[in-house]
Amino acid sequence: MAEKSERRSLQSPVGIATFVHLFEPFAFKATKTRPADAMELAALRAEYLTALIDDALAWLLGNDLPYLIAPGWHIDDTLRGNGNGVADPGEQIALPVTLANHGSGAASGVWARAELSRADLASFMDNFAFWPLIGSGQSLESEPPHLMLRVAEDAPCGSVVDVTLALRTDEGFRATRRLSFKIGKGGGLHTTYPWPSEPQAIPNPGILDAPIAIGEGFVVGDVNCRVDISHSSISLIKVILESPAGTRVTLHDRTGDGNRLAVTYDTERQPAGPGSMSDFDGEIGTGVWHLYVNDMKPDMMAGALNAWSLVVDTDDLCHDAPCSDTLPASVGASVRVSKLAGSDVRVTWNSVAGADHYVIWRARDPRLTDAENRRANGRRRDRVGRARPAEGRGDVLLHRARGERVR
Repeated sequence: MAEKSERRSLQSPVGIATFVHLFEPFAFKATKTRPADAMELAALRAEYLTALIDDALAWLLGNDLPYLIAPGWHIDDTLRGNGNGVADPGEQIALPVTLANHGSGAASGVWARAELSRADLASFMDNFAFWPLIGSGQSLESEPPHLMLRVAEDAPCGSVVDVTLALRTDEGFRATRRLSFKIGKGGGLHTTYPWPSEPQAIPNPGILDAPIAIGEGFVVGDVNCRVDISHSSISLIKVILESPAGTRVTLHDRTGDGNRLAVTYDTERQPAGPGSMSDFDGEIGTGVWHLYVNDMKPDMMAGALNAWSLVVDTDDLCHDAPCSDTLPASVGASVRVSKLAGSDVRVTWNSVAGADHYVIWRARDPRLTDAENRRANGRRRDRVGRARPAEGRGDVLLHRARGERVR
């Protein structure tokens, strides 16, 4: 079935552009990011070298020019993620970037184009960011909707995503700034979790349950267990460690002699078994760990658990993005483009049921092979952006909008 179309003209300071709004049927797949060709890569390298020269001249000449650095950024995954402030596989995230102006002049018309070093880890939904006027000595965050990325569903937990920003201002300032973020919550921590109790008597006979509750989220990379038990004969007791996942490892099983068991498993001694301390590796450490001390035989002298603790080395932790079976309705034939002041344009469309945000495509090729996409956060029904300079009369721009919902 052939698609209907509507052709309109849009006048801007740089010329007249024409857009074609494609009506139903609304059925297509989002195309992958087009890889940069050799000329684009060469242009990026040239821009980087020019930015280095401009930076040096600005400092040497001491003129009233802005000088921008990127001292901070953070992950916002509240719209299409779990909201934990971490970039997890499968999530769509916003990346607000703060710029600081260390120059003597204000920076106006500030914008940046972002590039990724590895397309297998993430892809841009919107790789342009804009900032308001940044005065000398000021620090300001990018304007919503910020840089928008989709983290690959199969991105390895712990991978680092590198982002390069090509900054531009109306004053002619040009510079390249780099930032990076980690997929998942970073590991590499070495933490001790002590049993929060005074020494307790071991039932004679019977079992003492000594729990340690851990509220932090992490993946166990390696775990050691330190126990300190007094008993008339350690050959009469059995000690078991249980993880929040229910994995059990027998640390001590009625062996040895003496009246004190003070040892660290598995740096000083291997567990008696069944099981080993490596059985806990890779498990989620969040929850309640239990140490069970079982006095197997009645005795005139009861024993006591004096203390115990867990020593955990953490690995990276990722939470996959949530899924939803609810699909939004079609936007339909409602996309309109209007001219604003200067080179700004506004794209509007009708809201639809079930959508928590919208994606707007703009392209010259009806197959969307050269599509640019922008995101409108929440239930916004309009998007303001800068008009692309027309390449001459008759330049055709295709616009489409689609409502989306959290996965």
